[in-house]
Amino acid sequence: MFKELSGSISAHLDDLVEEMQAAFEKNLPTYAGLSPDAKKDIRELIKKLALRTTEFMAGEGADHQDLYAFARMMGRNRSLQSIPFTDLVRAIFLVESVIWDRVVPEIKDMDLEPADLKRMLDIQSELNSNLIAALSAAYAETKDEMINRQLRELHGLLEVGRTIASTMDLESVFLQILEVASGIMQTPMGAVYLLEEDGEELRLVSQLGLSQPWTRGRHIHLARSLLAQAMEEKAPTAAVDMRLRGLNLPTPARGGKVRSVLSCPILRFEEPIGGLELYDVEPRTYNRLDMALLAAFAPQAGVAIENARLFELERRRRRQTVELKELAEAIGSAMSFKQAMGILVRSLVMIMGADKCLLFFYDQKAGRLEFARGYGLTSAMCKYLQNRSWNLDDLDEATSLAINDQQVITTEDARSDPRINAEYARFLKVRACIIAPLIYGGKVSGVLAIGSNTKTRLFEEEDPEMIAAVLDQVTIAIEQVRLRERIRERERRLQELEASERVFIERERSEAIISANPEAIFLVDRGRNIIVFNPAAAELFGWREEEAVGRHLHEVLYGEEEPPQSACSRDDCPIDAAFRGENSELKEMEYERRDGSRVWISGSFSVLRNRKRQIQNVVCVFRDISEQKRLQHLALVDKELDIASHIQGALLPDGPLENGKVRVIAHQEQARIVGGDWYDFWEEDNRLRLVIGDAAGSGIPAALLATLAMSAIRAEAKYDTDALGVVTKANRAIVPHRLEDRFITIFYSELDLDTLKLHYVNAGHNDPVLIRGGSELITLGSSKRIVLGAFEDPELEEEEIQLEPGDRMFFFTDGVIECRDSRRRMYGENRLRRYLRNAGSRAPKAFVSGLVDSLKGFSGGKMGDDFTILLCDLKKR
Repeated sequence: MFKELSGSISAHLDDLVEEMQAAFEKNLPTYAGLSPDAKKDIRELIKKLALRTTEFMAGEGADHQDLYAFARMMGRNRSLQSIPFTDLVRAIFLVESVIWDRVVPEIKDMDLEPADLKRMLDIQSELNSNLIAALSAAYAETKDEMINRQLRELHGLLEVGRTIASTMDLESVFLQILEVASGIMQTPMGAVYLLEEDGEELRLVSQLGLSQPWTRGRHIHLARSLLAQAMEEKAPTAAVDMRLRGLNLPTPARGGKVRSVLSCPILRFEEPIGGLELYDVEPRTYNRLDMALLAAFAPQAGVAIENARLFELERRRRRQTVELKELAEAIGSAMSFKQAMGILVRSLVMIMGADKCLLFFYDQKAGRLEFARGYGLTSAMCKYLQNRSWNLDDLDEATSLAINDQQVITTEDARSDPRINAEYARFLKVRACIIAPLIYGGKVSGVLAIGSNTKTRLFEEEDPEMIAAVLDQVTIAIEQVRLRERIRERERRLQELEASERVFIERERSEAIISANPEAIFLVDRGRNIIVFNPAAAELFGWREEEAVGRHLHEVLYGEEEPPQSACSRDDCPIDAAFRGENSELKEMEYERRDGSRVWISGSFSVLRNRKRQIQNVVCVFRDISEQKRLQHLALVDKELDIASHIQGALLPDGPLENGKVRVIAHQEQARIVGGDWYDFWEEDNRLRLVIGDAAGSGIPAALLATLAMSAIRAEAKYDTDALGVVTKANRAIVPHRLEDRFITIFYSELDLDTLKLHYVNAGHNDPVLIRGGSELITLGSSKRIVLGAFEDPELEEEEIQLEPGDRMFFFTDGVIECRDSRRRMYGENRLRRYLRNAGSRAPKAFVSGLVDSLKGFSGGKMGDDFTILLCDLKKR
């Protein structure tokens, strides 16, 4: 019975499998979503399983152990692994249902005993249980292995990604990306592509396991690659067999045909820059975790490529800069145009990595190209090209494009390129070639042809920036050498012209130079007579030219009436020393002109010799140094003024004064180096003296009067405790020594540090201001206030005021309120009092610096008069 059923099932096996797959499509959504290749793979497994189970039921072939092992093998299949286990169990029962639908009608036709039917049901039940158990074990085991493997690969992927990202060599990066990806996906072949700038082509930059012509540098259209779909979706994409039709596929190195492709885009900033493709000669399916691993690796690959690109670009630019600098220096040091061109073509061969270089000059007007220089050529080549030129119409297409359209033409095989004269390419033995125009001022001045017989590409990365930089440097170098050659030729001709005319114009030129020279020049012969006397000499010495020429030099220079002829009567005569061959000069001499005016002069002397090297004449050059002497005098005066300024500054108090009761600071600025403003303060016998004064005028007279007043006040204060008495006696000391129409204003005060009572005398000075409470202003006025130095007994009066702790006394000179702006308006007392009221509570230094800034801001930084500020703060108790 079982053999009959097994034979019936085997006979209708294909139909049964079709029914099973139809049931899967209808009832298992996960199966319906599989690729056609995966479904085909599952169909073969079902067919083999059906054969094994029917043989088992018939007692033929496989036993329990073999059937279990086969079921375990099925569970490891990649296609089945794509279906969840619950759907896999449902599929088993669907298979059983389809088989029973085939078996039941045949059982009805058989006369079976109940025991036979029960035995068949038991076998089927045991078979299903064993099958589910085997599939479950294999499924779980494979899933665990796959997850663990992929977790290990993910961890290793991250480590490798970091390594790749730190690699600076671009070729190594491409190779590492390919090796890592193929290792993850366990594929034997792969390739890395970069997207060209036009976005329509891919360039192969690295490959693994592929044969010719699938080598580095190959270009393929993006539209004929699976990468087009992957780049559009920005995610890995896989395809096998029929889905690969119409695509440009590589040839495996070990033979066979590519049947499976996995494409993954390489992104930078979410934009594709290239892609990675993995190939297999067997149809392959990839699960979602495989895709996720590859998708996780792609951004790291993009970062690694970008890092290596940037490093490679920087390295090329550094090399380019060094090479171009060396090229410019070498050309600049050339002694001739021919040598410079030799250096140029030799350097270009080294920079380009070529073995030949030809330089042609282009005559724009004549429309002719002329050979100029070559490197790497044989003697036969040089002989053929020497002195050759071509009309524009006779040139090949590549050279015409370089000249007419200013294009750079590159080719990998000059001998087969229709744009290039094949005869010349074979004669010159070049393969890879660059034909480039040299453009200067927007016009083509020449053409470069650079070639190699061994390389297929002179610029591996086809760097247009470097080609442009090299060509620009070459053009500039050629034009510089040409210009330098023209300058040399012009200089040579000029020298020849000057040499031919020198004898004729030497005398005229010399006389013209002497006549036009602003310095006094006369020429003396061996008889000590003046033979040349220029207009500047006539102006300096007061002699007319016709009067001076022919006279003895001592008559003109020293005023001697009858000097001895052909000799000098003075031992210190510098001209006589020059005739003796000694180095001589006249440092300075006061000269009296014929009109009686005097001028300071200096002189230098040189000799003219004849062919026998004998001294024939002495050239005398005199200069008017009166202004120099005046400036020296002024410099001396300035130096003395500077000393006076230091002396005056030394008489002023050395820094601020501070004790437990008061704090005194001052600020002074002079309009000149020295001035008439002064101040003084000192503590003695528990009394604080505060003095401020202003001598009329400015400069030295005012400074002398101020110094006299300072000394008198100090001297009288030692012996008199009465403020009025100190000022009165000081005036008596000033009056006898004062200059005419000079006077001085003084405010003298004494503060008792115990009682805080202030006694003061105002001799014509600006009234100080008492600032109380930070804003209340009290003027320290006086009823009698005559200036000092004008009268022997001025009418003065001593005033007093009781101060309080926290009070601030502000003393100043008239330079503060008389400070003027650009419109000559004065700063004035009202503006000053507003500042005192607003800033009265500020710290002493801030108060003073704020007022100085206010004055300078008002005047635009140009103070026309001296000004002095004295501040005394009574500390709070």
